[in-house]
Amino acid sequence: MKKNSIRNVDALEKEIYKRRLRLREIEKNLGHNVDHMRDNFGSMALQSLMGPGKNSTLGIPGNLMLQAINNEKLQNSLAALVERLAEKLGDGILKLTEKIQHK
Repeated sequence: MKKNSIRNVDALEKEIYKRRLRLREIEKNLGHNVDHMRDNFGSMALQSLMGPGKNSTLGIPGNLMLQAINNEKLQNSLAALVERLAEKLGDGILKLTEKIQHK
């Protein structure tokens, strides 16, 4: 990130406006990424553990793992965890933005 020398109120307001726009963009991307993670967690986790391929070639351990990953309770728990992490990250971004604005 480049350092701007803000010398007047107008320049400060413009910088704050740009940062708020950037914050909205980051939040939108984060929301999209959380949704994608929630929707595709099972297949992503399985592929990271077993490698890419069709379900029929996974064998018994792979099929058991696939059933465990596709378990609704497990998905709900993981979705709640991802949402909490996203909220914490959003809070952190807001606090960082507030610190930048108060400097």
